[in-house]
Amino acid sequence: PDGGNYKGSGAAVTATADIAPLAITATIIAADKVYDRSTSATVTACTPSGVLLGDTVTCTATAAFDTKDVGSGKTVTATDLAFDGPDGGNYERSAAAVTTLASITPAPVTASVSAANKILDGSALATVTGCALAGVIAPDVVTCGAAAGAFDSAIVGAGKTVTATGITLAGADASNYQLTSTSATTTASILYAPAGLACAGDSGHSILQPIDAGGTSVWKSRSTVPAKFRVCDAKGNSIGTAGVVSGFYRLASVSGTTGDVNELSVSSATPDTAFRWDPNARQWIFNISTSALTGGGTYAFLIHLNDGTDISFQFGLR
Repeated sequence: PDGGNYKGSGAAVTATADIAPLAITATIIAADKVYDRSTSATVTACTPSGVLLGDTVTCTATAAFDTKDVGSGKTVTATDLAFDGPDGGNYERSAAAVTTLASITPAPVTASVSAANKILDGSALATVTGCALAGVIAPDVVTCGAAAGAFDSAIVGAGKTVTATGITLAGADASNYQLTSTSATTTASILYAPAGLACAGDSGHSILQPIDAGGTSVWKSRSTVPAKFRVCDAKGNSIGTAGVVSGFYRLASVSGTTGDVNELSVSSATPDTAFRWDPNARQWIFNISTSALTGGGTYAFLIHLNDGTDISFQFGLR
């Protein structure tokens, strides 16, 4: 009421007060990622929301997935949101956290397998004995197994290709991984039956009488020694198909100078009277001439089979 009776004594009067930062929010975008056993997330975009007209403000954020595990549309939370730019200091976040969605996809793993050798049985079935994984992040627990295995063919051979199929993952962390392929290859052999397996009444995969398998046989010099042997499959059947025998060699003289001597080299692909298959006795026969061998010595021989194994025997000459 009495203000008109007064006037200011100076041009200006001062005081102090605060301008508080304007609370605003932001939206973020996070990148999908491949499982790496961590919750870390990469923020690919951060956009402030609520900035006053004319101000220039940007933002950055550090974010994390809700869990480390694989999933689609997982929650990503930015807990460290900061405003930058020429006017960034005039703003603050209005919420403690900002969220978005992103996915964690399975990590790729590659399976390798091992397979067992087997005795020829007429089938190509193979037994997968082991499965290992490359790419598992320690200490995650992930294992693998194959539903089936098969050789490339049912015939005898060393180092044959085996294909394991229907490979699957198991273990506590299996859901975080994905196989690059559900099949894998390895090598194994299909062999003839080993010595001692019954084969048409006589021991298989070994020399037969009249040559003693123990090496005690002695023959007269310049005689013909009949080398008889059988090769068996898993069922004990004596095999006489072409290709069973790939070589027949005199290896050494047991008494006197020894050394590898490729004296005889034959193929069962074209059996003849010297090296032949006897279909009645179901056995292989090779008549060894000793005319070039010296009496008083013991001679060692080797029959090489096409599965990579051998039948060895020896006899003496008097």
